[in-house]
Amino acid sequence: MTTRQMLRTICLLTVPLLVMPGCGGRSTTTVEGTVTVDGTPLPAGSVLFSSEDGSGMVSGTIGPNGTFTVVGAPVGAVKAAVQAPTMPAPSPATMMDPTVMKPPPGVVGPRPVVPKDAAKPKDDVMKGYASSSPEDVARIKKAIDVLARVPKEYKGVGDTPLKFTLKSGSNNVPVEIKTK
Repeated sequence: MTTRQMLRTICLLTVPLLVMPGCGGRSTTTVEGTVTVDGTPLPAGSVLFSSEDGSGMVSGTIGPNGTFTVVGAPVGAVKAAVQAPTMPAPSPATMMDPTVMKPPPGVVGPRPVVPKDAAKPKDDVMKGYASSSPEDVARIKKAIDVLARVPKEYKGVGDTPLKFTLKSGSNNVPVEIKTK
């Protein structure tokens, strides 16, 4: 087969796939709502939505008042889960400060080498968390503490009791977690 014949065959096989409507794609939607734990809005974290068959999963960030918006969630039966937020990464100056970046209790490790001309971080409680305000860090810590009390089945889509049916268009879904 010549190169020209091969290119012609490839074009003849792929063009119909590009033109056929709906082939290979799945319908998606937007989901908005509030995540609450025992009636109180969760101040940070992520909410995940997965199709029942596991073929598609998307996530969104939970805002300070518990609200979220997820774009691209699969239409139809879905399962939801909530995950704890992560703390912001420390700034490079903080990572070099041995008074801030201590190993956990009981762990012995090498001390970082701090250059004499290294910039000293500010002397506030959250020094070194350059990417977040102290209020953001406190909000994230609160969410981590709250989610530590949440049963594990809410934290993954495998055995979650959080099940919804999403329609095309926009969906308002209250994600309510009960620990009691």
